[in-house]
Amino acid sequence: MKSSICIILSKLNLFNKNKKNKLYELFNEAALETLKDIEYSAKFIVIFDEDESFNIQNMIINALKDTGKKIIYNKKIYNDPTKFILKSSNILSFTINADVFMLTVNRESLKYIDMKKVDYFLINDINRNYSYRNNDEEDAIKKIVKSLDNKTKLIVNLDNPYTNSIKYLHQGKTIGYGIKSNEHIKGIDIKCPICHENLIYKSRYFLNFGNYICPNKDFETGIKSYEAKINDSTLEINSKKYQLNTLYYYDIYYLLGFYALSSNLNIPNKTIKKLIDNYKDSTVKKVNNDKNLNLYEVKNGNIILYQKYINYTSCLDSPILIGFSNISDTSSLDLSWLYEIDFTPLKNSKVYVWGTHQKDIEVRLSYDNIKVNLVKKLTDIKENDINVIMSKKEFNELGDLS
Repeated sequence: MKSSICIILSKLNLFNKNKKNKLYELFNEAALETLKDIEYSAKFIVIFDEDESFNIQNMIINALKDTGKKIIYNKKIYNDPTKFILKSSNILSFTINADVFMLTVNRESLKYIDMKKVDYFLINDINRNYSYRNNDEEDAIKKIVKSLDNKTKLIVNLDNPYTNSIKYLHQGKTIGYGIKSNEHIKGIDIKCPICHENLIYKSRYFLNFGNYICPNKDFETGIKSYEAKINDSTLEINSKKYQLNTLYYYDIYYLLGFYALSSNLNIPNKTIKKLIDNYKDSTVKKVNNDKNLNLYEVKNGNIILYQKYINYTSCLDSPILIGFSNISDTSSLDLSWLYEIDFTPLKNSKVYVWGTHQKDIEVRLSYDNIKVNLVKKLTDIKENDINVIMSKKEFNELGDLS
Protein backbone atom coordinates (compact mmCIF):
# COMPACT_ATOMS: atom_id res chain seq x y z
CA MET A 1 0.00 0.00 0.00
CA LYS A 2 2.80 2.42 0.92
CA SER A 3 4.53 1.81 -2.42
CA SER A 4 1.31 2.46 -4.37
CA ILE A 5 0.78 5.75 -2.49
CA CYS A 6 4.35 6.87 -3.27
CA ILE A 7 3.86 6.14 -6.98
CA ILE A 8 0.52 8.01 -7.00
CA LEU A 9 2.05 11.05 -5.25
CA SER A 10 4.95 11.03 -7.71
CA LYS A 11 2.58 10.93 -10.68
CA LEU A 12 0.56 13.82 -9.21
CA ASN A 13 3.78 15.78 -8.61
CA LEU A 14 2.54 16.96 -5.21
CA PHE A 15 5.93 17.33 -3.60
CA ASN A 16 8.34 20.00 -4.76
CA LYS A 17 11.89 19.27 -3.67
CA ASN A 18 12.55 23.01 -3.32
CA LYS A 19 9.87 23.28 -0.65
CA LYS A 20 11.16 20.95 2.02
CA ASN A 21 8.93 20.18 4.97
CA LYS A 22 8.22 17.24 7.25
CA LEU A 23 5.74 15.75 4.79
CA TYR A 24 8.29 15.91 2.00
CA GLU A 25 10.91 14.20 4.16
CA LEU A 26 8.48 11.39 4.99
CA PHE A 27 7.56 11.03 1.31
CA ASN A 28 11.21 11.00 0.28
CA GLU A 29 12.07 8.24 2.77
CA ALA A 30 9.12 6.15 1.57
CA ALA A 31 9.99 6.82 -2.09
CA LEU A 32 13.55 5.54 -1.62
CA GLU A 33 12.15 2.36 -0.05
CA THR A 34 9.67 2.00 -2.91
CA LEU A 35 12.53 2.03 -5.44
CA LYS A 36 13.55 -1.39 -4.12
CA ASP A 37 10.11 -2.77 -5.10
CA ILE A 38 10.21 -1.54 -8.70
CA GLU A 39 10.57 -4.27 -11.31
CA TYR A 40 11.74 -3.68 -14.88
CA SER A 41 9.93 -5.83 -17.42
CA ALA A 42 11.74 -3.61 -19.91
CA LYS A 43 15.37 -3.71 -20.93
CA PHE A 44 16.91 -1.26 -18.45
CA ILE A 45 19.62 0.93 -20.01
CA VAL A 46 21.66 3.56 -18.17
CA ILE A 47 23.75 6.11 -20.09
CA PHE A 48 26.34 8.20 -18.23
CA ASP A 49 26.29 11.68 -19.80
CA GLU A 50 27.70 14.64 -17.89
CA ASP A 51 28.00 16.60 -21.16
CA GLU A 52 24.16 16.74 -21.06
CA SER A 53 24.18 16.22 -24.82
CA PHE A 54 21.69 13.30 -24.92
CA ASN A 55 23.18 12.48 -28.36
CA ILE A 56 23.49 8.73 -27.80
CA GLN A 57 20.12 8.53 -26.06
CA ASN A 58 18.36 10.42 -28.86
CA MET A 59 19.81 8.13 -31.54
CA ILE A 60 18.82 5.01 -29.57
CA ILE A 61 15.28 6.38 -29.11
CA ASN A 62 14.93 6.94 -32.86
CA ALA A 63 16.32 3.47 -33.60
CA LEU A 64 13.93 1.78 -31.16
CA LYS A 65 10.95 3.74 -32.44
CA ASP A 66 11.90 2.73 -35.98
CA THR A 67 11.62 -0.92 -34.90
CA GLY A 68 8.26 -0.34 -33.18
CA LYS A 69 9.48 -0.55 -29.57
CA LYS A 70 7.85 1.24 -26.64
CA ILE A 71 10.40 3.35 -24.77
CA ILE A 72 10.27 5.32 -21.53
CA TYR A 73 13.13 7.79 -21.06
CA ASN A 74 14.08 10.99 -19.25
CA LYS A 75 14.33 14.30 -21.13
CA LYS A 76 16.50 15.98 -18.49
CA ILE A 77 19.12 14.68 -16.08
CA TYR A 78 18.07 14.44 -12.45
CA ASN A 79 20.57 14.37 -9.58
CA ASP A 80 17.88 12.31 -7.86
CA PRO A 81 15.84 10.33 -10.43
CA THR A 82 13.60 8.68 -7.79
CA LYS A 83 10.42 10.55 -8.68
CA PHE A 84 10.94 9.99 -12.42
CA ILE A 85 11.33 6.24 -11.90
CA LEU A 86 8.23 6.09 -9.70
CA LYS A 87 6.22 8.19 -12.18
CA SER A 88 7.13 5.65 -14.85
CA SER A 89 5.88 2.71 -12.76
CA ASN A 90 2.52 0.94 -12.57
CA ILE A 91 0.58 1.78 -9.39
CA LEU A 92 -0.48 -1.81 -8.65
CA SER A 93 2.26 -4.03 -10.09
CA PHE A 94 5.22 -1.67 -9.36
CA THR A 95 6.48 -2.56 -12.84
CA ILE A 96 7.79 -0.33 -15.62
CA ASN A 97 5.84 -1.57 -18.61
CA ALA A 98 7.83 -0.84 -21.76
CA ASP A 99 10.17 -2.59 -24.13
CA VAL A 100 13.02 -0.34 -23.02
CA PHE A 101 13.46 1.92 -19.98
CA MET A 102 16.35 4.31 -20.59
CA LEU A 103 17.85 6.62 -17.98
CA THR A 104 20.53 9.17 -18.82
CA VAL A 105 22.41 10.07 -15.63
CA ASN A 106 25.25 12.00 -14.03
CA ARG A 107 27.52 10.93 -11.17
CA GLU A 108 25.03 12.10 -8.51
CA SER A 109 22.18 10.00 -9.98
CA LEU A 110 23.98 6.68 -9.60
CA LYS A 111 23.35 6.08 -5.90
CA TYR A 112 19.61 5.88 -6.60
CA ILE A 113 19.89 3.16 -9.26
CA ASP A 114 19.88 -0.54 -8.49
CA MET A 115 22.54 -1.74 -10.92
CA LYS A 116 21.57 -5.38 -10.37
CA LYS A 117 18.48 -4.57 -12.44
CA VAL A 118 20.37 -2.72 -15.21
CA ASP A 119 21.00 -4.61 -18.46
CA TYR A 120 23.45 -2.19 -20.10
CA PHE A 121 25.46 0.67 -18.61
CA LEU A 122 27.13 2.85 -21.27
CA ILE A 123 29.96 5.25 -20.40
CA ASN A 124 31.29 7.33 -23.30
CA ASP A 125 33.28 9.94 -21.40
CA ILE A 126 34.38 11.09 -17.96
CA ASN A 127 35.70 14.65 -17.82
CA ARG A 128 35.88 17.84 -15.78
CA ASN A 129 32.89 19.53 -17.40
CA TYR A 130 31.19 22.05 -15.13
CA SER A 131 34.07 21.95 -12.66
CA TYR A 132 32.36 24.63 -10.56
CA ARG A 133 29.78 22.00 -9.53
CA ASN A 134 31.55 18.67 -10.20
CA ASN A 135 34.70 17.30 -8.66
CA ASP A 136 37.44 15.74 -10.77
CA GLU A 137 37.43 12.58 -12.89
CA GLU A 138 38.55 10.42 -9.95
CA ASP A 139 35.41 11.43 -8.07
CA ALA A 140 33.22 10.26 -10.96
CA ILE A 141 35.16 6.98 -11.27
CA LYS A 142 34.70 6.23 -7.55
CA LYS A 143 30.95 6.86 -7.74
CA ILE A 144 30.58 4.75 -10.89
CA VAL A 145 32.58 1.84 -9.47
CA LYS A 146 30.65 1.98 -6.18
CA SER A 147 27.37 1.66 -8.13
CA LEU A 148 28.46 -1.22 -10.39
CA ASP A 149 27.07 -4.73 -10.16
CA ASN A 150 28.68 -7.80 -11.74
CA LYS A 151 25.43 -8.63 -13.55
CA THR A 152 25.53 -5.34 -15.47
CA LYS A 153 26.99 -5.38 -18.98
CA LEU A 154 29.33 -2.41 -19.25
CA ILE A 155 29.70 -0.66 -22.65
CA VAL A 156 32.68 1.66 -22.46
CA ASN A 157 34.81 3.95 -24.62
CA LEU A 158 38.30 2.41 -24.38
CA ASP A 159 40.01 5.40 -26.03
CA ASN A 160 39.42 7.49 -22.90
CA PRO A 161 41.80 6.37 -20.11
CA TYR A 162 39.32 7.43 -17.42
CA THR A 163 36.42 5.40 -18.79
CA ASN A 164 38.77 2.54 -19.66
CA SER A 165 39.98 2.34 -16.05
CA ILE A 166 36.47 1.22 -15.01
CA LYS A 167 36.88 -1.88 -17.19
CA TYR A 168 39.75 -2.95 -14.91
CA LEU A 169 37.51 -2.54 -11.84
CA HIS A 170 34.39 -4.26 -13.20
CA GLN A 171 34.00 -8.00 -12.55
CA GLY A 172 31.19 -8.42 -15.09
CA LYS A 173 31.11 -8.35 -18.89
CA THR A 174 32.71 -5.35 -20.62
CA ILE A 175 32.11 -4.34 -24.25
CA GLY A 176 34.64 -1.80 -25.55
CA TYR A 177 34.73 0.56 -28.52
CA GLY A 178 37.10 3.11 -30.03
CA ILE A 179 38.93 4.36 -33.14
CA LYS A 180 41.66 2.33 -34.82
CA SER A 181 45.15 3.72 -34.26
CA ASN A 182 46.58 5.13 -37.48
CA GLU A 183 49.24 7.74 -36.79
CA HIS A 184 51.54 9.00 -34.06
CA ILE A 185 50.40 12.17 -32.35
CA LYS A 186 52.01 13.57 -29.22
CA GLY A 187 50.00 12.65 -26.14
CA ILE A 188 49.25 14.62 -23.02
CA ASP A 189 50.13 14.05 -19.38
CA ILE A 190 47.59 11.44 -18.37
CA LYS A 191 48.71 9.09 -15.62
CA CYS A 192 48.34 5.32 -15.65
CA PRO A 193 45.74 4.54 -12.94
CA ILE A 194 47.87 1.59 -11.74
CA CYS A 195 51.53 2.70 -11.67
CA HIS A 196 50.92 6.49 -12.15
CA GLU A 197 53.53 6.86 -14.90
CA ASN A 198 52.54 9.02 -17.90
CA LEU A 199 50.77 7.01 -20.59
CA ILE A 200 52.50 6.72 -23.98
CA TYR A 201 50.11 7.66 -26.81
CA LYS A 202 50.34 5.86 -30.16
CA SER A 203 47.68 8.19 -31.55
CA ARG A 204 45.45 10.90 -30.11
CA TYR A 205 42.22 12.27 -31.56
CA PHE A 206 40.65 14.64 -29.05
CA LEU A 207 41.95 15.84 -25.68
CA ASN A 208 42.91 12.59 -23.88
CA PHE A 209 41.11 10.28 -26.38
CA GLY A 210 43.38 7.97 -28.32
CA ASN A 211 45.39 4.75 -28.29
CA TYR A 212 47.89 4.48 -25.47
CA ILE A 213 49.91 2.12 -23.30
CA CYS A 214 51.51 2.37 -19.89
CA PRO A 215 55.35 2.28 -20.07
CA ASN A 216 55.23 -0.61 -17.55
CA LYS A 217 52.49 -2.35 -19.58
CA ASP A 218 50.12 -2.23 -16.58
CA PHE A 219 47.36 -0.49 -18.53
CA GLU A 220 46.45 -0.01 -22.21
CA THR A 221 43.61 0.78 -24.56
CA GLY A 222 42.88 -2.91 -25.04
CA ILE A 223 40.88 -4.96 -27.53
CA LYS A 224 37.85 -3.18 -28.96
CA SER A 225 34.68 -5.12 -29.74
CA TYR A 226 33.66 -2.24 -32.02
CA GLU A 227 36.45 -0.38 -33.83
CA ALA A 228 36.09 2.53 -36.25
CA LYS A 229 38.22 3.45 -39.24
CA ILE A 230 37.85 6.90 -40.78
CA ASN A 231 38.47 7.57 -44.45
CA ASP A 232 37.39 11.01 -45.73
CA SER A 233 33.58 10.96 -45.51
CA THR A 234 33.29 7.25 -44.71
CA LEU A 235 33.02 5.73 -41.25
CA GLU A 236 33.76 2.01 -41.13
CA ILE A 237 32.81 0.04 -38.01
CA ASN A 238 33.66 -3.66 -37.95
CA SER A 239 33.75 -3.77 -41.79
CA LYS A 240 30.35 -2.04 -42.15
CA LYS A 241 30.52 1.31 -43.98
CA TYR A 242 28.50 4.45 -43.20
CA GLN A 243 28.32 8.02 -44.45
CA LEU A 244 30.22 10.37 -42.12
CA ASN A 245 28.61 13.82 -41.94
CA THR A 246 30.46 15.25 -38.97
CA LEU A 247 33.93 16.79 -38.88
CA TYR A 248 34.17 16.44 -35.11
CA TYR A 249 36.19 13.53 -33.77
CA TYR A 250 34.26 13.70 -30.51
CA ASP A 251 31.00 13.03 -32.38
CA ILE A 252 32.46 9.83 -33.79
CA TYR A 253 32.52 8.50 -30.23
CA TYR A 254 28.79 9.26 -29.95
CA LEU A 255 28.26 7.23 -33.13
CA LEU A 256 30.42 4.39 -31.82
CA GLY A 257 28.55 4.33 -28.50
CA PHE A 258 25.25 4.27 -30.38
CA TYR A 259 26.49 1.48 -32.65
CA ALA A 260 27.74 -0.66 -29.75
CA LEU A 261 24.50 -0.34 -27.77
CA SER A 262 22.28 -0.80 -30.86
CA SER A 263 24.14 -3.96 -31.85
CA ASN A 264 23.62 -5.45 -28.39
CA LEU A 265 19.92 -4.55 -28.55
CA ASN A 266 19.71 -6.41 -31.90
CA ILE A 267 18.62 -3.31 -33.81
CA PRO A 268 18.80 -4.07 -37.58
CA ASN A 269 21.77 -2.64 -39.47
CA LYS A 270 19.47 -0.84 -41.94
CA THR A 271 18.12 1.21 -39.00
CA ILE A 272 21.62 1.83 -37.63
CA LYS A 273 22.82 2.87 -41.08
CA LYS A 274 19.95 5.31 -41.59
CA LEU A 275 20.70 7.09 -38.31
CA ILE A 276 24.49 7.20 -38.71
CA ASP A 277 24.25 8.31 -42.36
CA ASN A 278 21.94 11.18 -41.34
CA TYR A 279 23.72 12.25 -38.16
CA LYS A 280 24.45 15.97 -38.00
CA ASP A 281 25.48 18.20 -35.14
CA SER A 282 22.40 20.19 -34.12
CA THR A 283 24.02 22.80 -31.91
CA VAL A 284 25.13 25.12 -34.73
CA LYS A 285 22.55 27.80 -35.53
CA LYS A 286 22.63 30.36 -38.34
CA VAL A 287 21.57 33.88 -37.40
CA ASN A 288 21.19 36.48 -40.12
CA ASN A 289 20.81 40.19 -39.38
CA ASP A 290 23.30 42.77 -40.59
CA LYS A 291 25.95 40.03 -40.44
CA ASN A 292 26.09 36.30 -41.14
CA LEU A 293 26.57 34.54 -37.84
CA ASN A 294 27.16 30.88 -37.03
CA LEU A 295 26.31 30.34 -33.36
CA TYR A 296 28.09 27.34 -31.83
CA GLU A 297 25.95 27.08 -28.73
CA VAL A 298 27.68 25.84 -25.59
CA LYS A 299 27.15 26.35 -21.88
CA ASN A 300 29.98 27.97 -19.95
CA GLY A 301 31.94 25.27 -18.20
CA ASN A 302 31.36 22.60 -20.84
CA ILE A 303 35.02 21.90 -21.66
CA ILE A 304 34.25 19.21 -24.22
CA LEU A 305 31.97 21.32 -26.41
CA TYR A 306 34.25 24.36 -26.21
CA GLN A 307 37.19 22.23 -27.34
CA LYS A 308 35.15 20.66 -30.11
CA TYR A 309 34.08 24.03 -31.53
CA ILE A 310 37.49 25.67 -31.13
CA ASN A 311 39.10 22.81 -33.06
CA TYR A 312 36.52 23.12 -35.82
CA THR A 313 36.20 26.91 -36.20
CA SER A 314 39.99 27.30 -36.20
CA CYS A 315 39.96 25.57 -39.61
CA LEU A 316 37.56 28.15 -41.08
CA ASP A 317 38.43 31.50 -42.64
CA SER A 318 35.95 33.58 -40.63
CA PRO A 319 36.90 35.32 -37.36
CA ILE A 320 35.79 33.85 -34.03
CA LEU A 321 33.88 35.66 -31.29
CA ILE A 322 33.83 34.30 -27.72
CA GLY A 323 32.69 35.95 -24.52
CA PHE A 324 31.12 35.72 -21.10
CA SER A 325 29.12 37.92 -18.81
CA ASN A 326 29.13 35.13 -16.22
CA ILE A 327 32.01 32.65 -16.15
CA SER A 328 29.64 29.82 -15.24
CA ASP A 329 25.90 29.24 -15.25
CA THR A 330 25.92 30.07 -11.55
CA SER A 331 27.12 33.20 -9.80
CA SER A 332 30.50 31.50 -9.36
CA LEU A 333 33.63 33.22 -10.66
CA ASP A 334 35.44 29.90 -11.07
CA LEU A 335 37.77 30.31 -14.04
CA SER A 336 39.58 26.99 -13.72
CA TRP A 337 37.65 25.28 -16.54
CA LEU A 338 39.10 27.79 -19.05
CA TYR A 339 42.54 26.39 -18.27
CA GLU A 340 41.39 22.88 -19.18
CA ILE A 341 40.79 23.98 -22.80
CA ASP A 342 43.53 23.89 -25.44
CA PHE A 343 43.24 27.21 -27.27
CA THR A 344 46.36 26.70 -29.39
CA PRO A 345 44.34 25.80 -32.54
CA LEU A 346 43.31 29.49 -32.61
CA LYS A 347 46.88 30.73 -33.19
CA ASN A 348 46.21 31.49 -36.85
CA SER A 349 42.65 32.75 -36.33
CA LYS A 350 41.37 36.24 -35.73
CA VAL A 351 39.76 36.17 -32.29
CA TYR A 352 37.33 38.70 -30.83
CA VAL A 353 36.43 38.68 -27.14
CA TRP A 354 33.33 40.26 -25.61
CA GLY A 355 31.83 40.47 -22.14
CA THR A 356 32.38 41.40 -18.52
CA HIS A 357 35.28 38.97 -18.18
CA GLN A 358 37.02 39.71 -21.47
CA LYS A 359 40.23 40.72 -19.68
CA ASP A 360 40.29 37.36 -17.88
CA ILE A 361 39.84 35.56 -21.19
CA GLU A 362 42.56 37.71 -22.76
CA VAL A 363 44.97 36.66 -19.99
CA ARG A 364 44.03 32.97 -20.44
CA LEU A 365 44.64 33.09 -24.21
CA SER A 366 47.92 34.92 -23.71
CA TYR A 367 49.30 31.73 -22.11
CA ASP A 368 48.88 30.11 -25.54
CA ASN A 369 50.41 33.20 -27.24
CA ILE A 370 47.11 34.17 -28.84
CA LYS A 371 46.37 37.86 -29.37
CA VAL A 372 42.74 38.91 -29.12
CA ASN A 373 40.66 41.91 -30.11
CA LEU A 374 38.42 43.23 -27.33
CA VAL A 375 34.98 44.43 -28.45
CA LYS A 376 32.00 45.99 -26.68
CA LYS A 377 29.41 45.25 -29.35
CA LEU A 378 28.96 43.41 -32.61
CA THR A 379 29.38 46.54 -34.72
CA ASP A 380 32.98 46.78 -33.49
CA ILE A 381 33.69 43.80 -35.76
CA LYS A 382 34.25 44.80 -39.39
CA GLU A 383 33.88 41.32 -40.93
CA ASN A 384 30.43 40.13 -41.94
CA ASP A 385 30.93 36.37 -41.48
CA ILE A 386 31.53 35.49 -37.83
CA ASN A 387 31.67 32.23 -35.89
CA VAL A 388 30.29 32.79 -32.39
CA ILE A 389 31.13 30.37 -29.56
CA MET A 390 29.08 31.12 -26.44
CA SER A 391 26.06 30.10 -24.43
CA LYS A 392 22.55 31.04 -25.51
CA LYS A 393 22.28 33.23 -22.43
CA GLU A 394 25.40 35.21 -23.37
CA PHE A 395 24.25 35.39 -26.97
CA ASN A 396 20.94 36.92 -25.96
CA GLU A 397 22.73 39.49 -23.81
CA LEU A 398 24.43 40.83 -26.93
CA GLY A 399 21.57 43.17 -27.79
CA ASP A 400 22.38 43.62 -31.46
CA LEU A 401 23.06 39.88 -31.89
CA SER A 402 19.70 38.57 -30.68
